[in-house]
Amino acid sequence: GIVAALSKDTMRSVECLSFVPGILGAISLHTTGEDFILDAPSKPIRLLTEILIDPDFTPLLHSQPELAQIMSTHVDKVLRNRPSGQTKLTEHVVDCIISAMDTILAQAKTYPAWAPLEAEDRTEFLSDRLVAFGRFCWSVLGTNEHTLAKFLDRKGLAKIQELHELRCLPYHLC
Repeated sequence: GIVAALSKDTMRSVECLSFVPGILGAISLHTTGEDFILDAPSKPIRLLTEILIDPDFTPLLHSQPELAQIMSTHVDKVLRNRPSGQTKLTEHVVDCIISAMDTILAQAKTYPAWAPLEAEDRTEFLSDRLVAFGRFCWSVLGTNEHTLAKFLDRKGLAKIQELHELRCLPYHLC
């Protein structure tokens, strides 16, 4: 099916990035669909968060800034419509967000410190990736109190602080 075919290779278009999150929202309306999303080998929600921070997707996400909002709106819809209450999918989405933050922090350690006179970006456009990911997080975490509480329980605020203190980004972005 469609969900089984999801991968970074099949998601390289505006249409897919706009369409697939809507499918997930519709599938999650019942318990079987929720389990399907959680058990799918393609891990569709994890895939969406990984795409937001993947340097290969930066040009697409930068040229279509509304994509992060579309993706987060549908993920929020998945969370609001979950039949099992505020547990399985919420925890999964928070795990995906925390994992993406950990990935960014690990990548950032390999980048050189920001130099004010250097014109070339040597961070694989990390600031652009953080913009898209930040929009997604703001929308998902800012509209659902339970999701935000789970995020805070998982020490998400400390990770945000670490992201703000990355030495590879200009200080005025922090």
